Parts: sequence; C-alpha cells; structure tokens
Amino acid sequence: MKICAVICEFNPFHNGHEYILRQARQVTDADCILALMSGNFVQRGFPAVIDAYERAKCALSNGADIVLELPSVYSVASADKFAVGAVNILRSLPVTHLSMGVESDGEDISVAAKIRHDESHEFTDVLKSKLKAEGYAKALTAATAYEAARLGKDENVFTEMLSKPNNILAVAYKKALLDFDSDIKFVPIPRIGGEIKSELSGKYSSASAIRNNLGKNDIETTMPKQSYDILMSALADNPVDSKVYSAIMLYALKNASTDDIANTPDCAEGFEHKIKELATRAASYDELLSGLPTSRFTRGRIMRICVQTLLGITKKMQNSGYAYSRLLGIKRNALKLLGSFPDSVITNKQSESAIAPGMSDIFEIDKRAWDVYSVINGSRNKFYGKLTIVD
Repeated sequence: MKICAVICEFNPFHNGHEYILRQARQVTDADCILALMSGNFVQRGFPAVIDAYERAKCALSNGADIVLELPSVYSVASADKFAVGAVNILRSLPVTHLSMGVESDGEDISVAAKIRHDESHEFTDVLKSKLKAEGYAKALTAATAYEAARLGKDENVFTEMLSKPNNILAVAYKKALLDFDSDIKFVPIPRIGGEIKSELSGKYSSASAIRNNLGKNDIETTMPKQSYDILMSALADNPVDSKVYSAIMLYALKNASTDDIANTPDCAEGFEHKIKELATRAASYDELLSGLPTSRFTRGRIMRICVQTLLGITKKMQNSGYAYSRLLGIKRNALKLLGSFPDSVITNKQSESAIAPGMSDIFEIDKRAWDVYSVINGSRNKFYGKLTIVD
C-alpha cells in the first residue's frame, strides 16, 4: 500500500492544487493521497478564507482521499517548525511518500536540505555572522548558499532558489525527513503556472492572488468547479469579518502580559516589549502591525507571534513532539484504511481519550482556534462538526 502525503493549506483550493494532487498520485503510483492540512489559521498568521471542513470538501472532491487537520501549534509556526511538526505526524502514519509543488530543481532542494542537516562548521560560522545584522531567514539563506558554493554549486542559483516560498518549505520538509532518519520518500513536483504573485494570472493563479480578488468573477476559472462553488457558498453564508478579527486580536494583545507574548515560539530578543507597548496605544490591529516590522521581525513573523498569543501557543508546546491529528474528511472507499492508522488520529470525540495527559493542553488550542474562528465568521463552532465523507 502506497500512501502519498501532501502537507497543505488549500487556502483556497485552486487548479494548481488539483494538478499537484494528480501528479503526486501518478508519479508515486499511490493508492491513497493523504492531505495534512492546516486548520482555521495558517502559517502567515491570519485566518483561513473558509473553515477547514469546507476546504477538506474541496480537497476530497479534487484528488485527496483523506484529509487530516494539522494542529494549530504547527499550522501557525515558522517554516522549520511547521515542517518538523507535520513530518513528525506523518512518521506516525503508514505514509510512504511526501510530495509537494516546488519552483526549482529537486536536486538543489536536496542539497540545501543536507547542508542544513549536516551543519558544518563553515555553515554555522556564516549563519552566526549573518545573524548579527540580518533576520534568521536571510541569514539561513546566505549560509546555505555559501556552503553550496563550497560544494561546487552556483551560489546565486541557491540564493534565488531559497527566495521562493514553496522551495523554502520543501527544503524544510526534506531536512526534517533527514533529521528523523525517516524512510518516507520525498517527491518534489514542479509547480505549474509560474511565479507566486498577488495578481491573477489565468487558470493557474496563486492562492494569494485568488484571496486578493475574492469579489471578482475572474477567480472562477482559477479553481475546480466544486471548489469554487464551496468557496462561494461559504463566503455568502459565513465570511470572515476582518474588523471583528482585528478587535479580538487587539483585545488579546492588550490583555496579554509581556511574559505571555515572550513565551510564544516566534518571539525573541525582547520584542514582546515593543508589541505590548504598541498594543496599549494602537487603535486597531492594522495600526499595530504597521508600526512593528523590522529587518529581523517581518510582518509575517509578527502576525504569527500575535496569533500564537491569541491562541495561547507556547514554545514548549511547539517543541513537545505532539503527533496527534484530527480526521476532517475521507473518501468512502478509503474508510477501510482507518484500521491501519494509529490512535493518534482522532476520528471522533470518544477517540480523544487516546491523547496523552501531558498533551491535552495542545489539543485544547485547536478547540480555541475553532472558537475564535466561529466568532470572526459568525457561525456555530464546528469543531465537532459532522465528518465529511465523499463518494
């Protein structure tokens, strides 16, 4: 039995995602495509455009056989932690392959991952030196490209390669597989549709471009019909209210202590004091975000710190090795596979008893995420919603 996993957000599910799922099945000859998908908050630190159950329906209608919810503690993490948490969950499952869409050559991705896994003295020295003046992401890219050049590769090619968002995650996934000494085979697939950008670019437009154009008819051609219909229906019934989210977020930051903020995974270097200071006097969440970014703390990182504060995610939680996930949806003909899955896959309320006592607070974070999401999109809390089964 070959099970190919795809770690994803599907925010929203578009033609490029359908292509990757189809290619992943074909290239790996998989019997099952398993999507480990972020819940209601995504890696860039903002709410998903529609909830996880609706996005699971989109995936199941367009190539996936099983959709599991990636815990919030990882879904709003930096690339490295996002990858380590997700890969650790996949290691607990009968997964044979891990696939994703990439912008560059798979061999270069493997080289970059091995450089970061090996952590040579030269690599570490350059990383430490660059960190004195740059943020972690830029310093890591510079150190990786430098080490690649020492191995006879083109430093400029690696610098460019590591500027692409999917490549960054691909390197993180491959490194996590190496760190865990996993037998899961990593299968990168060339993306279709060119660069990720904020403007629509025809049939294969990016998720960010689609989100930026939700009110326009042009997006219909960028998505499979089922996915488009599900998106439009969900947006008509329960759209995310950015003003409500802004108010909730600002309230949470105003009431959080500096220690609460400092204890979030992405906070460091006393940055909690700047966040707390601006939160005290800011009139809106947007005003807060506008006044915070620096060369070392990007807007995306700051948004993760904020949502981690809102949900109560701590450094300890993210480093706990938590490996539980919730079943969101499944194809009817894949139901038989659940018997081969471990108890760490939560299929209903009763199966929550399998969660280790020391891990229950992390599971509560997912419940809180659904609570918050239900407020900002004006819906009932669907945490215990009906499992999606697609024929």
